[in-house]
Amino acid sequence: MKATLGFLMLAALAAASFAQPSSPAISQVTFFFCNSNFTSCPLGIDPALAPIQLSDSNLYVPTTWAGQGNPNAGGTVFRTSIHGQDLVIHTFQPTTLRGGFQNGENPIIGFAQGTDGALYGVTEQGGANNGGVFYRLNRNGSFQVLYNFCSQSGCPDAPGSIILASDGNFYGAEFHTIFRLTPQGNWSLIHALDPNNEGAAVNLFQAADGNFYGAGAVGGGHGTHLPRYTGRPVHYPV
Repeated sequence: MKATLGFLMLAALAAASFAQPSSPAISQVTFFFCNSNFTSCPLGIDPALAPIQLSDSNLYVPTTWAGQGNPNAGGTVFRTSIHGQDLVIHTFQPTTLRGGFQNGENPIIGFAQGTDGALYGVTEQGGANNGGVFYRLNRNGSFQVLYNFCSQSGCPDAPGSIILASDGNFYGAEFHTIFRLTPQGNWSLIHALDPNNEGAAVNLFQAADGNFYGAGAVGGGHGTHLPRYTGRPVHYPV
């Protein structure tokens, strides 16, 4: 599948007028990820998740494929300033001669900043069981795999999108599972969804009442509302 060559960043520039307010002008900056024949893609290819802006004012972006020094790498996390100065923080390189990715591959599932200031993410593939990993990445480039998905029989803990909750832990939804991951890499089941009555979870968000809300993609014949769940390790809606 051909990958996107460019990443577009739009910046709104406010224009002041004493006569009457005018609409903001839009400027466009394009960052090119690869050369014309795809032999060099140091920043990676296909940034599939929204950038995160940290306290240093820089944007941090995960990409799907390729990477620094290796067009066959499994993606990157890179930093870019609002002026387009780029620096690769981490490349998901193959770790075996046969192309295995013990440290994860395709970091396109989830990406969030923890309360400690580090970046936490989930890969789609790779890891000890080729079911994806949950990782921690410091802004200086130090990288650590915290959890290997599919470590249980039947892969009930396959990766899903994650969010940082108010308790400092990460919560995610994976089809018929609502799960929690601590910053230390401890995985626990919060709720197992009934596909016939509760549907399949897609994404979660935490509301002001502290509960998590989402939507069931399928179930009940026409799709259902996903009830709220607390952060307690219970196996039923509350």
